Amino acid sequence: MARLGDAFTDALGAAPTRPALLVEGLGLAADAARQAGASEVAVGALHECIAHLSSLQDVYPGGRSDLLAILSGWLPETRDKEDRQARQAAFRAMSTITGTRYDALYNAYVYAPSSTDPDLCDTAWIVARLGLRRLRYGPSIRLTSMRADETGVDVPRRLTLSGEPLESSPRRLLIPEFCSDPLPRLEVQESTGRFDLVLGAKSPPLDRAADLALGSLSRGLVPRHRTEDRAWDYTMHTATRPAAVQVIDLLVHRDFFGGRPPIATFQLGGGNPDLRGPQFEQADQIDLPLEQRALGLGLSRLGSSEIPRCQELLTHSFERIGWNPDAFRAYRVRVTYPAPMVTILLWLELPVRPG
Repeated sequence: MARLGDAFTDALGAAPTRPALLVEGLGLAADAARQAGASEVAVGALHECIAHLSSLQDVYPGGRSDLLAILSGWLPETRDKEDRQARQAAFRAMSTITGTRYDALYNAYVYAPSSTDPDLCDTAWIVARLGLRRLRYGPSIRLTSMRADETGVDVPRRLTLSGEPLESSPRRLLIPEFCSDPLPRLEVQESTGRFDLVLGAKSPPLDRAADLALGSLSRGLVPRHRTEDRAWDYTMHTATRPAAVQVIDLLVHRDFFGGRPPIATFQLGGGNPDLRGPQFEQADQIDLPLEQRALGLGLSRLGSSEIPRCQELLTHSFERIGWNPDAFRAYRVRVTYPAPMVTILLWLELPVRPG
């Protein structure tokens, strides 16, 4: 009986990564069961299952990889490992396909009291693209875009972190103190109703990595309270190029949203999420592992070895805007090898207006 138990243990242990060994191990288990006196009916039924399992690799179009995905769904303890290996493989594959990769992607989004309307929020967007490398020369790389209607001088929807109009120049989004020195060659490309900030076709050179930081400020963009057509707000974060890690910080003024933490979901593709809330966005959601932490008030706990100057970048940005960082709660989401074509949504529920 000990041999029978060992055979079953070895077989199931091999299941998540080596289906062939699972089949072999179950065969040994069947032999051990027969020698232990199990009925021929039971042993025969086990052999039928083994034969069916062996044939599954030929049934599914993806062969072994499809079978591994199915097995990991039945063995939750192996799911995180399988997901990580799959995302790491996708990172390598997309690096080869695109000829580019990032060491790290960093996004911070800030909700602050509006300077123009107490019922609205001002918001800031602060990003760092770290360790951008070209593996071969190819087309230009888009860093960010802005619509022409966001940049008007009279009523601009987006401003520099210092509160100045962008004036149709996405270069003004750069935070040069946190970019590579010398700065890689950048170009502004204009298309219908849009301006793109791009790295030129041979920038950066193959033997050099580039770091780039950008930020913008928007006045009165988001309501502080629930409205008839809006119960939640959200931010969307998609890794458009392969990256080893993605870190997202949400900084919310302590007087906002009842102190409730954000809800994170993963969605295939982009689109416009339902403002009634994540419960109405079930289609195309996928389940991927992520780390989510509440980091308290201020910036003191936002250090990261993966984003080395994260605290310094945020402190600099808050000073330019004129906000006190100690008044903001910080929430962090971290994903290793963010999956291509998958958008991370961070949802915040809007409270009902008092009174």
